[in-house]
Amino acid sequence: MTVAKAYRLLRATLNTALHDKRIKENPCRIKGADKESSPERPVLSVTEVYALADAIGARYRALVLSAWEAAWTSP
Repeated sequence: MTVAKAYRLLRATLNTALHDKRIKENPCRIKGADKESSPERPVLSVTEVYALADAIGARYRALVLSAWEAAWTSP
């Protein structure tokens, strides 16, 4: 679980307590604390994918190429 997910869970729990009048206010009010950011993942070029498919051997070549194709065509 990431820190952002834990914060969202805590905030939701405290919002329920606030709604049920168990607490007077929700202390979870840190702007941006619920946002997750991750660096962009590197993507192989077409040449690199075919080099990988060639290096892995004939048995798994179709698997590598179809997985790469599926990754590029999925929404």
